[in-house]
Amino acid sequence: MEIISGSIMDVTCLDLLMEGVSIVYHADGLESLAISNKQKLYTKNVDGTANVVNAALTAGVAKLICFSSIYSLGDKAENGEFNEKTRWSNMKLASGY
Repeated sequence: MEIISGSIMDVTCLDLLMEGVSIVYHADGLESLAISNKQKLYTKNVDGTANVVNAALTAGVAKLICFSSIYSLGDKAENGEFNEKTRWSNMKLASGY
């Protein structure tokens, strides 16, 4: 595995970084519960991830593994635990998640 640096907001950079890559682990993102970060959260976590996905598709990447914040799962879990079978819940936090 090779760790690379670049901005997920820079599509030209992403295109270059994806050349010849077979697997991408996408772990970049912003985590915050502050309402003041709502737009930053959306821009980086939604638009930035879309940029990564699009670059991976264009480059023919075989696998894209995306890591996300626990907050993306919502605020309710059975028995207080989250796992791959946990259903998403539309939590109503002021943060923007």
